[in-house]
Amino acid sequence: MWLTDDGKHWTGPDGYANCRSVTDGNVDTDRPGITHQAQGDARGTFHSGLYYGTTDAARMEITGANGRKTTATLLRLPGEPAWGVWYASTPPTPTTSPVTTTGTTDSGTGAGTTTSSDNTDTTGTWPEDRVTLYDTTGRIIATLP
Repeated sequence: MWLTDDGKHWTGPDGYANCRSVTDGNVDTDRPGITHQAQGDARGTFHSGLYYGTTDAARMEITGANGRKTTATLLRLPGEPAWGVWYASTPPTPTTSPVTTTGTTDSGTGAGTTTSSDNTDTTGTWPEDRVTLYDTTGRIIATLP
């Protein structure tokens, strides 16, 4: 995974390349929000996404359907305070099957309006996983779902 001025880029285990743009008009960086992409198999799941619309992001956490919490790593380009990326790996769960999922929210309230696309198989992963972005005081900035 890497960042450029236009967004998050990543390659997958099969050699494919993908991008989640912050400049194509699909992300409103004026409002706090997050996206979630996940790909996993019997060995575990790699989660990543954008966080945007805030300069106060301090911590991202994934809470699995089983209640297990995983802290994600946050990355931001120098001079780009309105957005960044996050990533984390979670271990397999008894119900995890191969999955590639994508989701997005544009709600900064914590209650969240949620939309999703490209959900090919969500067994054991998103949308059961909750992704939460916190500020430096521990206040929720955005959640998904």
